Amino acid sequence: MVLKEYINFEKQIEHNLISVTHYEFNALEDSTLTIEIGTNLSIFINIGNMVNTIHNNNNNNILLLPPKNAYLLNDETFEIKTCKGKYIKYTIIEFKNELQHFLLKNINSSIDKRYNHIFASNKFNFDFPLNIDILTLIEEIYKIDYSNDNVFSNLEIKAKSFYLLYNILRKILFMDYKYIEQVSTIYSRYYASLKNIFDNQMNLENSLDLYNLDINIFQDLFEKFTNTTNYTNFIEKYTEYEQL
Repeated sequence: MVLKEYINFEKQIEHNLISVTHYEFNALEDSTLTIEIGTNLSIFINIGNMVNTIHNNNNNNILLLPPKNAYLLNDETFEIKTCKGKYIKYTIIEFKNELQHFLLKNINSSIDKRYNHIFASNKFNFDFPLNIDILTLIEEIYKIDYSNDNVFSNLEIKAKSFYLLYNILRKILFMDYKYIEQVSTIYSRYYASLKNIFDNQMNLENSLDLYNLDINIFQDLFEKFTNTTNYTNFIEKYTEYEQL
């Protein structure tokens, strides 16, 4: 499917609830560009050519980030490999302060108990493709009049940001996950592995093999998310769990 080019991705926004920052340049040399996403929930959107990204928490393996693909992430750092003369173009949408608290609170209270430990940690990085619905919602956020800093304007920002996040999470969590080894982050594979265990009754070893996720990385993520070490008990506890 070809996505319609109707969004002005070059727009810059700075507001107490949200910021949009756009970057566009031709690389002057072969190098690496460090992308540091702080503790605010953010969306990193690749608009230019396909880029190679390096993630330290994935044994420095190189992942591909195609055009019109994005990361939903929080408190994460990764690198983009740049080649001399390569055209780089990306946008970062950052949800700040009160808005971030509102969004994360609703995520944590809405996600299935088997998976909400991922988001409760406030440190993750999910890959996802941009579809027409998500692009349309991004455009709606860009159209907001940010010069009116009043209750109704802030309510509009919150409402449209929440609906955008809802559609992104729906894409990540509830639609059929299409695993692509060269694209999928370890967080996406961690979630997919658990979902396969709980929904399809596959054992842990086979599920990790299916998504090419090393058991040590799985354990490291589980410990980071839960501050506990016994993932076996966790899986056993929720194997028979049925979502209300």
